[in-house]
Amino acid sequence: MFIESGCVSAWKIDNTSLDSLLLSIPPLYFANPYHNFQHGVAVMQATYSQLYEMQAAVFLSPEDRFSLLWSAIFHDIKHPGVNNQHMILVDSPLAKLYAIFFF
Repeated sequence: MFIESGCVSAWKIDNTSLDSLLLSIPPLYFANPYHNFQHGVAVMQATYSQLYEMQAAVFLSPEDRFSLLWSAIFHDIKHPGVNNQHMILVDSPLAKLYAIFFF
């Protein structure tokens, strides 16, 4: 997806560096049933498909496409696998941190 979208050539990323970057992602995800690395890849693939099926890619620079694909695969890194309400009920420090933005 990174190669076909023109991101690799635009950023002059060699295959070894790209492989290293991609292989560094799975350990950053927690092992939970849904918000895991496979989900990140699925979201990236769906993002890639929509970029090209809807012809949105023609309006975006290689940097924009690169950022969009990376954000898709990274979006759930360290996701605890529970929803916001659960985090609030268990008095999670993370819920307290983000509560300042919503109340």
